Amino acid sequence: DFLASLGSRLSSSCPVALTPNPAGWPHQHMDQDPIGYLDLQGVAMPTVGFGTHELSGAECYRAVLAAVQAGVRHVDTAQAYNNAREIGRALRDSGIPRDQLFVATKLSSRGLGEEQAHVELSRELDELGQGTGSASEYADLCYLHFPSEDDRPAWHALERLATAGRCRRL
Repeated sequence: DFLASLGSRLSSSCPVALTPNPAGWPHQHMDQDPIGYLDLQGVAMPTVGFGTHELSGAECYRAVLAAVQAGVRHVDTAQAYNNAREIGRALRDSGIPRDQLFVATKLSSRGLGEEQAHVELSRELDELGQGTGSASEYADLCYLHFPSEDDRPAWHALERLATAGRCRRL
């Protein structure tokens, strides 16, 4: 069973622990931060995030910019939401250094082969980084939106992107 084996691989290779102050996180104020973080093998994920489902265009841009300016450091999106360009622009315009933000995105992989999944998520990451070719064209967490037994090829595409440094954690 693919999902069962994937779950056991992830739980053994990606232990997750809730920690108030994971080592290496760049925020100076973490000791006073009441939100908490999940430690994804050295990648700190704020436990409170801003979801962008059903946000688009100028509304998405303004909402993400306001959330980040208010102190939110975790933004969640998905390739199916078609709002990565607005999110990327808001993150850039916020003035917060990219290494102080946590961006999670999901691949809606139903029926995608490995190459198509790779193309789709690469495009999402390019748009999040504003196509600048900069180091900001990565996500801190990439995962499958609705995983199923048929998603092996899409999972392999995520692994390739992780190996290339475009997805810090899967």
